[in-house]
Amino acid sequence: MYLPFNSVDELLETLHRKHPDTSNWLLYVSEKHADKMPELLSAATARGFFLYGGIFPGLIQGARSKDKGAIAIPFPEQAAVVTATLTEDSCNWQEEFLTYNIDIFRSALVFVDCLAPNVNGFLDDIYSHFGMQINYAGAGAGYHDLRVEQSIFAGEGMIPSGGLVVLLPDKTNNRVKHGWSRVAGPFIATQTNGNMISELNWESAGSFYRNEVEKLAPELKDKPVFPYINSRYPITIGKQAAEDVVRVPIDINPADDIVFLSQVAENSAIYISEGDKFTLIDAARQATAECSDTSGVTSCFVSDCFSRALMLGDDLENELNAVDEVLNSFTDTQAEGVLAIGEICGNKSAKLEFYNKTFVISLAYS
Repeated sequence: MYLPFNSVDELLETLHRKHPDTSNWLLYVSEKHADKMPELLSAATARGFFLYGGIFPGLIQGARSKDKGAIAIPFPEQAAVVTATLTEDSCNWQEEFLTYNIDIFRSALVFVDCLAPNVNGFLDDIYSHFGMQINYAGAGAGYHDLRVEQSIFAGEGMIPSGGLVVLLPDKTNNRVKHGWSRVAGPFIATQTNGNMISELNWESAGSFYRNEVEKLAPELKDKPVFPYINSRYPITIGKQAAEDVVRVPIDINPADDIVFLSQVAENSAIYISEGDKFTLIDAARQATAECSDTSGVTSCFVSDCFSRALMLGDDLENELNAVDEVLNSFTDTQAEGVLAIGEICGNKSAKLEFYNKTFVISLAYS
């Protein structure tokens, strides 16, 4: 449920009034209220509430986006929460999820600080344990200007470079689509280093990427990667029998490496892709339509990339209306979710991945 965030006391009182028997809540909070988080978490703990979740550039409620407030979801009785602090080399799990009885869980919501190191290692840890037994959806938390501030919280405080996994008993039907199409490639990422590509096809990556983009759009010659080139021609990592994974270049550094928010594996098949408002909106519509065989829907989580929202502008409302229209054709449940900085999805036919510029939808059902 969407809640205004006028004050800490009012928000907590609303949670108690709506679900007096619930003490554990999942909360998506607009970045506009980030300065109130220490007060909120402290007051919640004092009242016997335990809040888990993230801070995001925006929220989604039905066919509308929100830049203020919070979305609150009560935990079902059998839910479990696992948190981690991510480092360059490992994930330090605060709870040992390997001890959980995985047979009672059917899905997971996964959230991670979008600027944390080793996001791929975090997701690999989760997937190594649960594999294709459960479906996954989630989002990268953070701020619209990519400032380095903590964005994941659990219980009494914020988690530095945090990751959060909410294990749920609900079955889900998940889809991921982005609307970007390959227009150049494949090229091979012949040398990478974490979130940087140093070489494409054995050539210096930054110059190679610029040259390929200039063949497609000469008017972009000498334009900055951010926000001009990456908004029109992101890089995608080719996947067989699954949606390509979009990676958004944020810079070309002095060493001529292409810098991304997320990691790129060496020897990946790389494409340059292109999309427009129509293909992006249609992708969200298609993802929702592919879930239309779901009956007994109890909730609908949406993770929609913040950079997609920037590209769509006023047409973001058209995208959310398209999703809402399809949902209304088979369920009364409204979408609730976030404008994310990185989208997370995995199901029985596709590995758990951290996407960019992508739309993820997850329907829980009885």
